[in-house]
Formats: sequence, structure tokens, C-alpha cells
Amino acid sequence: MGPHEDGDVFGLRNMFNMEEDIIKIKIKIKIKIKIKNICFKYFKYFIYFIYFIYFIYIC
Repeated sequence: MGPHEDGDVFGLRNMFNMEEDIIKIKIKIKIKIKIKNICFKYFKYFIYFIYFIYFIYIC
């Protein structure tokens, strides 16, 4: 096995590692988006709740 072949294998390994990292990053982004969506939903309900209390307080 010559140095050229070894280098080729290393190159493929690097590509595979990069793909793994990209997949991990995509998963992290998906989780962040999910958390943002959940927070946004609760934030919306929280605002409605404040309006509701405010409305009762006025009446």
C-alpha cells in the first residue's frame, strides 16, 4: 500500500467525519427550532393570560 492510497483513505475518512458533523449540526438546529416554537407558544399563552387578568381587573 503506497502513501497515495493511504492519503486517499484518509481523505474519505475526513469526508465521512464532516458529514457526521453536518448531521449533528442539523439535529442541534432542529432542537433549537423546536425549543423556540415551544417557547413562542407558551409566550403567546402568557400574553393572553395577562390580557385576561387585565380585562378582569378593569371590569
